[in-house]
Amino acid sequence: RITEFGATHTLDPTAADYDARLSAVLGTRGADCALELAGRAEAVAQCMSSVRIGGVVILAGTVSPTPAVPLDPQQVVRRMLTVRGVHNYQACHLQQALEFLAGPGRQFPLDSLIAGRYSLDDAEAAFAAALAARGRRIAIMPTGSE
Repeated sequence: RITEFGATHTLDPTAADYDARLSAVLGTRGADCALELAGRAEAVAQCMSSVRIGGVVILAGTVSPTPAVPLDPQQVVRRMLTVRGVHNYQACHLQQALEFLAGPGRQFPLDSLIAGRYSLDDAEAAFAAALAARGRRIAIMPTGSE
């Protein structure tokens, strides 16, 4: 599915051959940048180990408590890593997002990310559906399910 959005490779981190497949994609150099978007401690550790010397790790998924991730400061220094957390946004970013969705974003199948649409009156059912819709979003529409 992510290939519909431009990804060139997909790997299952739970697969037994994940490390070998990742190495085949990255080679010995490593990734320029790794993004953690799921809020999983093991994904943070994987990002830290998969970037190249001088690589960048972006942490954006961890917005609620998660187990701590061991950090080897010597590795950060010797590998000259940049680790950056990203959270929140400004009003100008909402405008940029709307412009993207109305323009270049139309080329992507964004509707496929929505598992269901609910009216505000059905918000309780929407939250229950959200728990079951792993990897997809639920939309609550102010004027009903459209």
